[in-house]
Amino acid sequence: MKLIAILIVFITISFIDLPKLLKHNNRRKYIAVYFTLVLLGFFLSVLQIFVEFIPGPMLILRNFIKKI
Repeated sequence: MKLIAILIVFITISFIDLPKLLKHNNRRKYIAVYFTLVLLGFFLSVLQIFVEFIPGPMLILRNFIKKI
């Protein structure tokens, strides 16, 4: 159920922003960058639902520094 809600939210946001992106001269580049960021956000949202603990970047960096 949460996955469907997130999917609806991301699709709605994309449809709201798509007409604005189509007005630019470099629309291919803008659309590619936009959808890359949207898909990254969608992927992180889905991970946050299905995985109990997602380590933050500072935790990963701290563990890396401890190993050095």
